[in-house]
Amino acid sequence: MIYNEEMRYWFKLTWNLTWLILRPLVSKKIQAVNADILEKIDRPVIFASNHFSIYDPWVIGSALPFNSKFFPIRFLAKHSFFTYKFLWFGYLLKWIFGAVAVRRKIGLENSLKKAIELFKNGYSLGIFPGGKISDNFEKKYRGIGYLHQQTKGKIVPIAISGKFSFLKLCDRNFIVKVFFGEPIYCPEKEIDEIVDVVTEKIIEMENNLK
Repeated sequence: MIYNEEMRYWFKLTWNLTWLILRPLVSKKIQAVNADILEKIDRPVIFASNHFSIYDPWVIGSALPFNSKFFPIRFLAKHSFFTYKFLWFGYLLKWIFGAVAVRRKIGLENSLKKAIELFKNGYSLGIFPGGKISDNFEKKYRGIGYLHQQTKGKIVPIAISGKFSFLKLCDRNFIVKVFFGEPIYCPEKEIDEIVDVVTEKIIEMENNLK
């Protein structure tokens, strides 16, 4: 059901509606950097970003134009978000924004099978190579490397400058920048090499924002 055109239009609609709601609130707080490079890139792509908060998928979406050709972005999220402990949040992620549940410790082929099928059906993907909310890549997950090898899709690295918070919207000095990097394409490399290329590029971009 997640591959049919009705669901594609539904997720496109929810992403655009969210943009319309959020953008007036955050237009001066979320700044896109180098976003013009996306104009020459065809979808689908794999967006790979650092990860500061649970709002990062929407921060990235707000930095893109309304009705972006990349919408909806199917972000990968750990399976625990879709269990009873996070029931309402998992429902929101999956059925409103099209997030993809990823199980760990079952092998890359099994855990990323659905994401690869989605990409082949024209959906852009979103992934956080660090695997969790962190201000550094203290741990790197191999998923981005495997996805790139299997899909041959271009990776668009993204560096977010810091943690977004709705509580800081009234702070004049509070700004979160979203830096879009030149696409990465190196599917001939080994999985771990791809992971290093992507994460090192994101770190470099992040440092350029400071």
